[in-house]
Amino acid sequence: MSKGIKAMFNTGGHGKPASIGLLLARLFAGGFLFVAHGLPKALDFSKIVQTFPDPFTLTPQHSLYAVLAAEVAAALCVALGFFTRVAAVPLAVHTGISAVYLQIIKNKATLHAPELEVMCLYTGLFLLLAFAGPGRMSVDHLISK
Repeated sequence: MSKGIKAMFNTGGHGKPASIGLLLARLFAGGFLFVAHGLPKALDFSKIVQTFPDPFTLTPQHSLYAVLAAEVAAALCVALGFFTRVAAVPLAVHTGISAVYLQIIKNKATLHAPELEVMCLYTGLFLLLAFAGPGRMSVDHLISK
């Protein structure tokens, strides 16, 4: 396995307690984002696309496709610990943009708005996973052996 590929699957060399913490972070962040946000959007695509925000002046349809790639595919990868570092980066970007654009700019949310807090927590968790890796209890760890 080449160095670059091996680095992608690097689980960070964490001990058992840290790996359990990273497993919980992956399951909560990836799992909740998938179940609470990605799956409902995927199942009701035709209705949601009509009113979907478009922060980058693409079309609402293209913006929704990008969000679904993050909230479905990348969130599942993070939850499983598969390509965790790679999958966590677009999720951190997506949730960060959601916090800034949708909550602060569009909805004029204050720092105490629950939606803003949730998006900031997601962003922090995905940044943690991007830097720390998935831990030993992950598909990445099995691949890296």
